[in-house]
Amino acid sequence: MFGEVTDVVQDPKGNLYVLDALNGTIKLYDREARFLGSFARPGHGPNELFIPVAFELLGDSLLLVAQKNRVVKTFRLEGTARIVETASFTLDFNPEDLCWMRDRIYVRGYRPDSTGTGTIIHVYDLQGKEMASFGEPYEAEHPLMRSILSAGNTIVCLPSEGIVATSYTYLPSIRAYTTAGERLWSARFADFQPVNVRMARTASGSPELRFGRPFAGMDMVEALLALPEGLLLVQTLEAVDLGIEPNLHSFIMDPAGKTAAYAGSTLWRARSSNGNTLFFTSNVPYPQLRIARYTSTN
Repeated sequence: MFGEVTDVVQDPKGNLYVLDALNGTIKLYDREARFLGSFARPGHGPNELFIPVAFELLGDSLLLVAQKNRVVKTFRLEGTARIVETASFTLDFNPEDLCWMRDRIYVRGYRPDSTGTGTIIHVYDLQGKEMASFGEPYEAEHPLMRSILSAGNTIVCLPSEGIVATSYTYLPSIRAYTTAGERLWSARFADFQPVNVRMARTASGSPELRFGRPFAGMDMVEALLALPEGLLLVQTLEAVDLGIEPNLHSFIMDPAGKTAAYAGSTLWRARSSNGNTLFFTSNVPYPQLRIARYTSTN
């Protein structure tokens, strides 16, 4: 049984690795969906996971897992049913997602700097050495406002295009960069209702953020996924009102960020892709995994 499916990857043999954040485990299935084993357990030690948020398969034998406690762990696949932790490195920001391209790890997460601004994309080699940091956070005078509105739980690497793209959870924006950190384009969503938030002060005079009625009429960017031909699958969550199931809208965007086609509201939350094979999950009414095949319509 799954607790909460956070991510899914597939190796070259067709085996599926399912990240169960609630149980702090990685579950392995063969290409026929037969259960092969469960690896790791909740905790802070070796072969343990603490609130994993995302993972990525490197080649056919390495798994990268980003955790809420600012740690990225590397696991090696040994045989067909064993995963062993081999290394880890720490971050100085909270990771939200990661992707892999051309021997570099790209980690999404807002990190302030000495200028008071900061960056949102951080590049590492496999040993955990930081190679670069770039990407513009949300522009706001107050650090707390900047931190919250710079959040984005999606980043995607497009090796064929040499592009890394990311989104902002509460804002109608997707931005794409070269591997050197040069911004290529920025796209905005139409009919997107961003979060209602403003700066205020408590009774004692301390600054605080005040949100509008939670989720009512608020949209969020939920997923960003690489498709064949350099295309992007973008999903936005439309929260109609409290007590009503939100609508998940899907769009297919060209690699230049200029055009997008609406793909409906029937898809589950996109998690990962392997060529034409796409993986979707839902945790309502119980954790489920769905596998689909992408077909280009040109």
